Amino acid sequence: MNVNILKAILDERKKQRGTDDYEPTYWLTLLVEEVGELAKVIANTKDGYDIENYKSMKVETIQIAALSIAFLEYLEEQLKPIDYRGGVLA
Repeated sequence: MNVNILKAILDERKKQRGTDDYEPTYWLTLLVEEVGELAKVIANTKDGYDIENYKSMKVETIQIAALSIAFLEYLEEQLKPIDYRGGVLA
C-alpha cells in the first residue's frame, strides 16, 4: 500500500470538513459528480494518455476516495445507537 496515496486522500478529506451532515441522496450526488469529472478526464483524452492526463485522473480519484471516506464517516455516525436520555451509546 502506498503511504503517499493514503496521505493525499487524508489531506483531501481534511479540506472537505463541513460536509459531514448531508443526507444520503446528496452524498450520492457528490460522488456521482466526482466520478463524472474523472470520466470526463478519461473521455476527453484523444491522443493517448500523457503525464498530465494521469495527474488529472489521480486528482479526481483522490477526491472520490476522500469523499467516500467522508460518506463512510457519516454512515458510521448514523449507526451509533442513541440513548433515550439524549446521549450516544458506544
